[in-house]
Amino acid sequence: MPPRTIFASRARSALLAAGAIVFVAGCLWILGRHDITPKGLVAGWLGTPFFSLCAVAGLIGTIRPAELQIGEKGFLLKRWLGGPLEVAWRDVEPLIVWRYRATALVAWRYLPGRGRSDLTAKINARFGVNGTLPGHFEMAPGALAEVMNNYRRHAMATDLR
Repeated sequence: MPPRTIFASRARSALLAAGAIVFVAGCLWILGRHDITPKGLVAGWLGTPFFSLCAVAGLIGTIRPAELQIGEKGFLLKRWLGGPLEVAWRDVEPLIVWRYRATALVAWRYLPGRGRSDLTAKINARFGVNGTLPGHFEMAPGALAEVMNNYRRHAMATDLR
């Protein structure tokens, strides 16, 4: 199968940036009021830097979206924060769609004795998976998991020959 590249949605990143900018404006408005309460003061001072960082993340994602490269040996996630993540098909079970409340993400579990043991993997393991892809790709999580599992099946069948 030929390699395939899927990019994160620039539109979703732009919506994140726009929403965060609205919240920054709201926090600044709260801070500018003369009748501000202590709770308002805390919300404004905590909300302004948090939503400012969210706006920056959305803008960066609009300019330089994450990239998922799917190939015969596995997949490579290139992201602007955190460096690349490479996962080999021979190291994971079939990919699943992991759901938590209103969120659906493509997830994987490493086969016994394989995979990473860093902090992120330990946190994810508490949720029954070892890793997840970000949820902002141009494909729905179910369709993306299906595409990736087709590559995995093809690779596993090729390895058995």
